[in-house]
Amino acid sequence: SALLAHRRLLVIDDGAYFLEGLSRSNTVPPRLSIVEQSQTAVKRLRAESLFSDYLQQFPIVNVAESEPKKVLESPMIARAIGDALHEAVAPRLQVRTATDHCLVLGYGSIGALVASSVAPRLGFTLDKIHVYDPDRTRQGAAIANGHPVWDRDRSSNMFHLLVGCSGESSFGLGDHVYLADGA
Repeated sequence: SALLAHRRLLVIDDGAYFLEGLSRSNTVPPRLSIVEQSQTAVKRLRAESLFSDYLQQFPIVNVAESEPKKVLESPMIARAIGDALHEAVAPRLQVRTATDHCLVLGYGSIGALVASSVAPRLGFTLDKIHVYDPDRTRQGAAIANGHPVWDRDRSSNMFHLLVGCSGESSFGLGDHVYLADGA
């Protein structure tokens, strides 16, 4: 901590974790800059009062919400998810498109791509690919793209495939009742 008192410090990617640790110490680097690339951490930085002083004090570069991250990285991640699912799940997944349903958790830049390209690749039709996202704007986008929005309080669907793209806990232990046998 003595080294931190006199030097510049650049924290790349783990800014929220670093600031949390910093809040527990008595040393604050005079010249600190932070880069955060995960949407989950950016939400956390905004939501937790623990970080409010630091947000005023130090520059924090928000890469998570940048256009390059959304436009360039999201398709690569969705493609990797699709390849992994196709290789690991497709051979065991017997989709009967008339009755089987898929649930995509999160409809941000990655979730939207997974819902529109990955799940159909596994045999699900767009109207059988349900989306859960608490954001009303994203729900509207999902509906506009032909996906039903999942409402756990009104759902009677059993999901045969669940793909998490929300970056946070969106499906609790009690939600297992919505999963079909072998999902």
